[in-house]
Amino acid sequence: MKFKILFYLSFCFLQFCAYQQPEEVEDTSLYDNLESIASSLSVSLEKHNVKTLAITNYTDSFGKENPMASYISDEITLQLFLKEAFQIIEREQIDYIINEQKLSESGLIDEKSAIEIGNILSVDAIVLGDVTEVNNNIVINTKVVSSGTGQILFMDKTSVSKNKDLDSIVADSIPPKLDRGLDINDDTKKSKSNDQSVRRLTRELLGCLRNEKFKCYNKFLANKDQFRKIILIKHAKDKRLRKLKTKNLNREFLKYKKEHKKQFLDLVSRLDKRDIDWDNIKIKKADFRIIKNYDRKKLFNVSVVLSDGKKNKHVHIGFKAFKLNGKWIINDIGLKRK
Repeated sequence: MKFKILFYLSFCFLQFCAYQQPEEVEDTSLYDNLESIASSLSVSLEKHNVKTLAITNYTDSFGKENPMASYISDEITLQLFLKEAFQIIEREQIDYIINEQKLSESGLIDEKSAIEIGNILSVDAIVLGDVTEVNNNIVINTKVVSSGTGQILFMDKTSVSKNKDLDSIVADSIPPKLDRGLDINDDTKKSKSNDQSVRRLTRELLGCLRNEKFKCYNKFLANKDQFRKIILIKHAKDKRLRKLKTKNLNREFLKYKKEHKKQFLDLVSRLDKRDIDWDNIKIKKADFRIIKNYDRKKLFNVSVVLSDGKKNKHVHIGFKAFKLNGKWIINDIGLKRK
């Protein structure tokens, strides 16, 4: 009898194990390889006493930009930013110089033009790179040239397996083209541009709140790769926390999506209780402060005061807005008490 019971319990246990879903494993090969390139590059730069750095957009073997190359140069730039060891020139400024000086008619930047770019930007070194696809592998070539001597300070060749997840990540991360009409050296224009962008964003957000449509608000949701970048930049000074959160990225991303929806619905509910007349609502004030500013990525703390003139009501809404390679992502939205 005991044998039958043990047999039955063993059978049930095996059935239970068979139906367990395997834990989702992150495909970190790309991230790990790019982090490794950046770490090796950082060691070499520090060895050669490089303090200021310009990182050009990676290209294909013909000198043409493509989404894969742009993604890889963006990720390597981010990893070097996290080292906090170098002053990195914004790529918009590099692109502007290349375009103005007509340093790369063919698209290819060689050591000679790299030296010229480096001297104009007053940097110690410039990073060049190209990306090619060989036998379903992505081959990444990276080179660093001294602006002063033309000496090659660093060279690396890394191969990463290509898969559909990688294609999906890259497709969602295509950076926008630079607006050539904007003089990137004019801080007044930059400030005015930020102010106009935040106000446009605020109006779009208010439209979603007025119509109580989460689908509208959901366009401000980050995808998983964008969410990962936000984690890295928000916790730039805490390597341990960055590692912990990116190690459990699937779990963290699921929590983030749930909180994103919950915050919106909570705010809609609280605004309903205020009995707001949306037809008479005006934006009385829309202030912002840039918390983080890195390359094409800016984190804003936004404070909006709405005024209902007829009812003499004021509503104060606060949120964080992350502008990531041209896309607005909203987090931590809520009603503030005055």
